[in-house]
Amino acid sequence: MHKTAVALVLMLLASFGAAVPSTATAAEPKVVIIVGATHGTTARYRDFADRAYAEATKYTSNVVKVYSPNATWTRVRSAVSGASVVIYFGHGNGWPSPYTFDPNYTTKNGFGLNASEGNGDYNNKYYGEPYVSTLDLAPGAVVMLHHLCYAAGNSEPGQPEPTITVARQRVDNYAAGFMKAGAAAVIADGHAGPEGYLQALFTTQQPIEAMWANQSNANGNIVSFPSVRTPGATAYQDPRTPTSGFYRSVVVRSSGVVVGKPAIVVDEPATGGVTADTSVSISAGTAQGVTTSAAFTAPTKVTTVGKYVTWQFAGGPALAGRRVEIWTATRVGTDPWSPFAKLTARIADASGNAYFYLRSSTATWVSARAYYPGDEATTSAWSPTRLGRYR
Repeated sequence: MHKTAVALVLMLLASFGAAVPSTATAAEPKVVIIVGATHGTTARYRDFADRAYAEATKYTSNVVKVYSPNATWTRVRSAVSGASVVIYFGHGNGWPSPYTFDPNYTTKNGFGLNASEGNGDYNNKYYGEPYVSTLDLAPGAVVMLHHLCYAAGNSEPGQPEPTITVARQRVDNYAAGFMKAGAAAVIADGHAGPEGYLQALFTTQQPIEAMWANQSNANGNIVSFPSVRTPGATAYQDPRTPTSGFYRSVVVRSSGVVVGKPAIVVDEPATGGVTADTSVSISAGTAQGVTTSAAFTAPTKVTTVGKYVTWQFAGGPALAGRRVEIWTATRVGTDPWSPFAKLTARIADASGNAYFYLRSSTATWVSARAYYPGDEATTSAWSPTRLGRYR
């Protein structure tokens, strides 16, 4: 049994009011990966889903695949029962859109699946909000919607860019049915796959909106607004610019709720520990070239192949003299981002600053963040992600 994976579900349960003992035996969390009937794009989405499957099986053996041409509503509903993580690749049909309004959202804000089993990837039928609101999710489940139109606020290819108001309505509406089914969060990412989200969910402990904000494809333009469709929930968007490129969003039922790897691992006796006295917080910025004196800022630094970008991770006096891990993810062209992996480590200077210099011999994107694991006197901490682009 993968203890971290089991701990994920127990933490999710604890976050929403269920009593969780310090030692317990529980089934491994269930991850369900769905590929809907997406016409000529379906084969590509099956490849993306297989990558997600490979990542998910690092943390739990309970991973279920439901792919077109056999992804009917009956099969999907059965597979999703008890799922802690639901991942969907496929067509998105949201609102507002150019199509006819249906106040019940019968075909909107849900899945585009196979109308019948075994009849190819073109026999699409939309199962909207009234359907997905009946899914039997595990308490505190996370739903991930990848490469959809509308779900993150975006339009269909070839359609005009939405206004900020329309983009926000689309995000709020698309999450509503899944939130009715009991989801703790609904993530929508129009361009990236779920691998980075899975890694963070199963290997870190942080508020889910922070986990989302720190993904490798973060743009640094995060805005939040209260959900209209799900009272008490909060929606977040991270567009490419403040007014366009709406491809990243998350709606969370309760902001600040920590999910992921907890301090106590289940299936092992709980032991007394030392409470850390000093909290550590790490900020991050980038600058062109090799430097420790430039102004380090959040926007992506774009440089030519063979040139350097410097990342600064600043933790203040509490981090001085301590070892900081540097984690990176990469993206080439239009390929999906790789998962984050630890690349190297640095010792913070007397001011608590750690510097990481990197150059690339090929055109690529690099996302870097710092992790301080903590010790008896200080808490652990992740920095935000910051991007460098080499072209």
